[in-house]
This record gives sequence, C-alpha cells and structure tokens, in this order.
Amino acid sequence: MRVVVLLWASHAFSQTAEKLPTSGREFLQWLDDANEARSVADRLQKQTRALEAILHADTDLLAAALDAWLKEGARNPFVRMSWRQLTDKDQSKALQMMMKARSFYNFEEAAPAVYGFIARSNPDRAYAEVQRLYGPTEPRDSFGRSNHWCAAVIMRDVGAGWFRQERLGAVPRLKSLSHPDEMAAAVFEGFVMAATTVSERIALLDRFTSHEKPLIIEKKKQPHLCDDLVLMSAREDLHKTRAWIEKRYPAGTNRRSTPSGDWHISDVRRGLFQVWAKTDPLAAADWLMAQQGKASQDAVDSLFSCTHAIAGDGFRDMAAALAWLAGHSSREGMITVVARWLENEAQGTNERNSRVIIGEWMSRLPMVDREAILVQALDHSY
Repeated sequence: MRVVVLLWASHAFSQTAEKLPTSGREFLQWLDDANEARSVADRLQKQTRALEAILHADTDLLAAALDAWLKEGARNPFVRMSWRQLTDKDQSKALQMMMKARSFYNFEEAAPAVYGFIARSNPDRAYAEVQRLYGPTEPRDSFGRSNHWCAAVIMRDVGAGWFRQERLGAVPRLKSLSHPDEMAAAVFEGFVMAATTVSERIALLDRFTSHEKPLIIEKKKQPHLCDDLVLMSAREDLHKTRAWIEKRYPAGTNRRSTPSGDWHISDVRRGLFQVWAKTDPLAAADWLMAQQGKASQDAVDSLFSCTHAIAGDGFRDMAAALAWLAGHSSREGMITVVARWLENEAQGTNERNSRVIIGEWMSRLPMVDREAILVQALDHSY
C-alpha cells in the first residue's frame, strides 16, 4: 500500500510540474485549496500541488502570491513556507514585501519565516530589522496592537545566530539590547538552543542565576529556560552539574518566600534530582535533602518527590520509600507527605493501588500519628 501511495505521489508531482500557476492569484488559490481539502486523497493531491508550486515558483511569482495574500489576510499554513522560500531566493525582496505586512495576523505569519531565516546566517541584519518594530511610528490595529510583540520570536533566532557565531562571546550582547526587558529572555532562549557542550550550558546557568543586568526573567513564551539548561547539562555530565550547583548554592542555602532571583535554588536542585533519581534514587534523595536547610520551604515538596522516586514505577518499592521517609523527616513532615499520598490515592491519581502498603506501615505508628495523617488527608481530599 505504501509503495502505491509513493508511486501515486511521484506521478502527481510530475504532472504538477507541467502546469504550475502563472499568476499570483492562481498560486494563492492552490494554497487555499490545499488548506481546505477534506478527504485524505484530495488533501494529499492538493498539498502535493501546493508544495510543488512553492518549490518551483520564481521570485516574482512568490512575491505576487504573497501580495495577493496580504490584501486578503486569510490564514494559511502554506503561506509561511512561501515566505521562507522567497527569503531563501531573495532576502531584499522578502524584506521589501514585509513592509506591506501591516496587519496583526499577516505579520504573525511572515515575520518568523523571513527574519528567522535571515537570523540564521546574518543575525545582526535581522536584529537591525527588528528595531523598526519598536519605532514610535509603528502602526497599530483597531485593538491598539503593534507588531513589535512578535519580536520575541525573532530575537530567539537572533540570539541563536549570535551564539553559533561567537559561542559564549555572545553573552555580553545582552547588555546592549535596545529593549532588554522585552528581548533578554528571548535572546537567552536562543543561546540555550544553540549551546552544545556542558561547559557552555553551565556558563549560561551562571549568567541566568546571577543578579547581573539585564535579569533573565522567564516569561510566558520562555517558561522553562532554567529547567531545560539544568536537565540538558545533568544528562550530559551529572558530576560537573552537581559541582556547579553546590558551589553556586552551598548546602543549607534556602530561597526566600516569594519568587525572586533565589527561586532558582529550587529549580536547579530539582532538575539535577530528576536526572539523578532515574539511576540512583536513594543517593539522589539523600543529596537533595542534605542540600536544603532545616527551614527550607521546599522541604515537604522535596520529601514527596524523593519518596515517589524511591517507590519507583508502579510503587513497587513503596515500603522502602516509607522507611526512607521515616528516617529523613520530622514527625510533621512525615505526616504531611503520607497524607498527600493518601490524598492522591483518594483522587485516583496514583498509578497503582498503594493503600495496602501504606496501611500496613501506618499500623505500626502511634495512634495519634495515624489520626493526624488521616485528618490531614481528608482535609485536602475531595
């Protein structure tokens, strides 16, 4: 069946190449037809025609099709590919066409393809183009929106381009960004994407967790920069990553009560623990608890994570996890963690019924502790 489909697709390509669109409007119609196809066979045929048209169109035909699309403003997944193809053929023409992309949705489709492509080979040029989006005369739509919001997507590619060219030498560029509050996190995300070694990732972690301006504030579009860096670094070299964490945040150092620069203390420790616990949960659990001070606000969450990791898949080692918990927590911490286990059991979120094991373990506790666990579990359970 697969061979038949491939032969049919090959035949369709050969047929399509003989009768490509001759005008921008006809070209755009092909893209629209591919977008609106319903049946599988019809979709494959029309998508094949659309892709063939994009690949074989010359600069003038692509520009004419995109000009027609800009006037109509319809959303079409093939349009971004057309922008990418035009940029590949003629960057100057693509940038000239971008000047016409004034509407909110048109710009959203075009900008990542055009500026993002340019940033891969010439990040400085892409960055210079982005500056126009922050000009005081930049038009706004009826909702008061300007196109500069899309700059974050572009600046991620700019950051990656700078890093590929300069490696860690690109990091000082953060200080010279025209709009650091809006751009720094996106540029740093580009650095993370382009980093390839443990040393580079640890150096980026050092910059990320420092108080040097501009601060790298994780935003909605970049919510896991710290986690991604720690996980990638720890997977490649657990010992180097652990050494950096212990030097940056010595054992006993705690975060403050509200999210701040010190919030990363929790993030980096948790990230290393997640990787380490896959191979040696007991050692990872002992390390995580030893790193935290007695007054750590992360203590209960860490105890629960450690117990969960030691219990393993299907909670096959639940008894060992509970024994570890009893030896590494205060009475209050033990009660809170076991109550949370029972709460999860009541809500059906445990992978396997662990009630029997927990019940047998609780039977050896003093009555006052059993009552405290059950009361707390019921207070938080539906």
